[in-house]
Amino acid sequence: MNQTIQNGISSLRTLFASNNFKIPQYQRAYSWVQDPHLEAFLEDLRLQVDTQKKTPDKSYFLGTLLLHEEDVGDGRREVNIVDGQQRMTTSVVFIATALALHADRSCSLTKNNPALLRRFFVYDDDMGCQKFQTIQEDQPFFQSKILQISAGGRQEDSPSSRRLDAAAQYFKSEVKPDEWDDLVKILESAKVMVYAVNKAEDATQIFELQNDRGKRLTNLEALKSYLMHGIYLHSPVRANDRLAVIQTQFATIYRSVEKLAELQRAPDENQVLSNHCAAFLWWSKAEYNDPKHLVKATIKKMDSKDVVPWIEGFVASLVETFSSVESLFDKRDVLPEFSELLLLARMGSFWPLILKTWRLDQSGGKKDFLKVCRLLEVFTFRGYAVAHLRSDTALSSFHTAARDFSGDFEGLFQRIANLSEEHNLESRFKDGLDNSYFYHAEGRDALYLLWRYENHLRSRPGKTAPPLTWRDFVEPQSYAAKFSVEHIAAQHNPVSSTTVEWTPGEAKPFHEVALNRLGNLVIDSFSTNGSKGKKDFCDKLVSLSTHSTYLSQGELVRFLDDESTPVWDVEAIRKRQVDLIDFALRTWHPKTWH
Repeated sequence: MNQTIQNGISSLRTLFASNNFKIPQYQRAYSWVQDPHLEAFLEDLRLQVDTQKKTPDKSYFLGTLLLHEEDVGDGRREVNIVDGQQRMTTSVVFIATALALHADRSCSLTKNNPALLRRFFVYDDDMGCQKFQTIQEDQPFFQSKILQISAGGRQEDSPSSRRLDAAAQYFKSEVKPDEWDDLVKILESAKVMVYAVNKAEDATQIFELQNDRGKRLTNLEALKSYLMHGIYLHSPVRANDRLAVIQTQFATIYRSVEKLAELQRAPDENQVLSNHCAAFLWWSKAEYNDPKHLVKATIKKMDSKDVVPWIEGFVASLVETFSSVESLFDKRDVLPEFSELLLLARMGSFWPLILKTWRLDQSGGKKDFLKVCRLLEVFTFRGYAVAHLRSDTALSSFHTAARDFSGDFEGLFQRIANLSEEHNLESRFKDGLDNSYFYHAEGRDALYLLWRYENHLRSRPGKTAPPLTWRDFVEPQSYAAKFSVEHIAAQHNPVSSTTVEWTPGEAKPFHEVALNRLGNLVIDSFSTNGSKGKKDFCDKLVSLSTHSTYLSQGELVRFLDDESTPVWDVEAIRKRQVDLIDFALRTWHPKTWH
């Protein structure tokens, strides 16, 4: 196919007048947000309006476009935007928004020709074609809500479609009615530097060698570019076919990235990529933190004939990794060990091991993988949570374990268990649990312990209460249902100011030595916690025990010396403290966790 687009400088209007554009499926979906992208885009246009009032012949340079003209049969061609799609998409959104406001008379485009703007940038009625197409998933929304050329009424149902809608709404709210005409005029006459090719491998080579003009390339985008360039350089034959496969695989990866962006506590694309490299490539000095550099160093050691098969295998493996992360989050309801590890919000050291063991576990129900998760949760709660180890403690050990793991689960179990007994963790864990300021020292981890204890009580024979799920913990149905920590002896009641002896012979104020102990804390919900207020224990006893839905509240009476005259004193707290510490030492011990 002969190339029809001329390389060089062109105006946006001229480029759109004679071409129809498409975002190829292997590209990232729309990702610009208000701060900094949309604000900078609008500020650039405003600055250029002011500049041209003083210097009319000074042009506005919008950026560089890398285009791939593709023959799609029957004499038709498509122009794929390989680089510059975020800026191009935003330009179309801006012009389409202006046309919509002009149509309902919210602004007036007297310096522009609305009919020509629609024909060039939105829809050519004579040719019956849409001028700019985004990725397939967002097309229905883009057509109906942004371009307003269909009556589908499709609501945004993906992160990128929501960003498209947010861009249109931002421009509607931020651009004054009398600004639209000048801003659109500046934009449609803006200059662009065009690089157009008619071979995919040429586009790949240029993209690898030029800088991105909009949003800075992520590690994943930079690596994609390098790998595609590697296919181009090392394919003796069928380079286009091989590139098409890689493009399709990256389209799958980007759809996973979109889904993960919507999930709480899911790793972002660069984290997944780095963790994949840590798990599945050989490294010696944490080179996985720079994935492109690590891949380049790996390829540099190969014979040329081995490069293409290696790249194809690497990309296939990367697709599987992103799919694995999706699956793990989709299956949280049936993977309680993984869900509970995730709740502790300290996954940085563990993701490579999670990815590797999930993939290599061939046991029924992923039993070996789940045991790995439980042992990691034991280390996390003992070490990072209660013993307050630094967040990077043992990171190298866990990453090395992932790199070296090839299926020996028994050896891995022992390796993690051994780490849970290093750093004097047993003693530090006990001291942390017995801390007189446990409530303040542990924060959300205190709630996690009490949540696990409540579920321990619910799991005992004869108990019919269902367990509290991870969803109850992170996604409560309402703010009132959200979990909280209740002081059994309240912080501002008469007993808090009394003098007591927690350690025999050492008289100190109750609030200093007993108020914030683990033994004086119990799980509750925000609604019921608030209703109890600052009442003393005897006043709260009915709501804490008889009427409570929490078994850990209902059992409080067993720690009293005399149930007929209920007093929640130091001795009651001490008894419960011993009970809860014993539960914690058994639950989070590498040899007794099960």
